[in-house]
Amino acid sequence: MVFALGSDGAGAPYLAVPGGGLRRPGEPAHLFMDGTQVFAFTLREVPGNIRAVLERADWTMETVDRLVLHQANAQMIRHLAQKLGATPGQTVVGLAGFGNTSSASIPLALASELEGALRGGPLRLLLSGFGVGWSWGSVALTAGPLAVCEVMALPANPAESAEPDGQPAKGAGRKAIFAECPAKIADP
Repeated sequence: MVFALGSDGAGAPYLAVPGGGLRRPGEPAHLFMDGTQVFAFTLREVPGNIRAVLERADWTMETVDRLVLHQANAQMIRHLAQKLGATPGQTVVGLAGFGNTSSASIPLALASELEGALRGGPLRLLLSGFGVGWSWGSVALTAGPLAVCEVMALPANPAESAEPDGQPAKGAGRKAIFAECPAKIADP
């Protein structure tokens, strides 16, 4: 397993929660994002970070089974994948039904999009997260076979549940999600 991490506080004004909490009590907390600056940062820093991980792992993009990027938006994922030389078949886009789930986006993409493949055997994965502040990090790892958490969607309104026992029906809304993991995480 090989990691490369980076941060640059100069990005703080472009993606931040400027109010609320202890910083400005009494003000509502809200996210501010300058999308142009975020996109430029991502294209500037993330490909080099990923290439550094590939080099340290002695991998090439051709030897990666799946590229799982922070699921910010489909356009950004596809643009980065193309810049890296990843094929659409290698690139995981798991935004449908969930959107950008922030720091949960990579684990959610693994569980929702690669469940069967991860259960089936080893995969060479390249994962890369990036965002606030600026911060970024990538890892090259081989994972599997694994027991994978089941992703369940909760209804936006509990009254939408179609189950007689009051439990949320699978797919009955996408307002909130959670993963239910088996007691045994991985086979020895």
